[in-house]
Amino acid sequence: MAEQEFWVFAYGSLMWDPGVRFEEVRRAHVPGYARRFILKDIYGGRGTVDAPGLMVALDEGGGCDGLAFRISRANLDEETEVLWRRERIGPAYMPVFVEAVAANTRFTALTFVADHEAVLIDASLGRAQQIEYCATGTGFMGSSLDYLRSISRQFAALGIRDGEVSELLRAAEAYRNTRPTPPA
Repeated sequence: MAEQEFWVFAYGSLMWDPGVRFEEVRRAHVPGYARRFILKDIYGGRGTVDAPGLMVALDEGGGCDGLAFRISRANLDEETEVLWRRERIGPAYMPVFVEAVAANTRFTALTFVADHEAVLIDASLGRAQQIEYCATGTGFMGSSLDYLRSISRQFAALGIRDGEVSELLRAAEAYRNTRPTPPA
């Protein structure tokens, strides 16, 4: 890859809403990391203290499929500032450069991985809690269930098969459908 190229690896909401100007996008794989539902939102984005939401974080694992966006050097300062404000707004992620692979080409990409020292990262969440948080968490950015649906739709469009996302979506929708509707 040419020295002037700067790549960002997206594995969650950046896939469908990158929020930055980019020159190129590729489906990419990052070995050694996995998408995990361990980011508990209690600050109002997709959940609250009383009804936490759940989002993904990149953590150690067997590999993660997502998208890589190339930002031009001419726009690098402005676009990375936008990216930094978005991904570093709360204490959950650490910026890391990782090796990514796209169409048999290896390159370095910036991504944001789980910071296990952060209160919002909870790797001990059981499946029942993940389902509940996905089904009930909501905030000013929308619901955790809509977030999960967006990941699922993006995967379908990209041909990415992820059994955990499919099963969690099915379970969260079933959980939500079996809960009584609150009185109006």
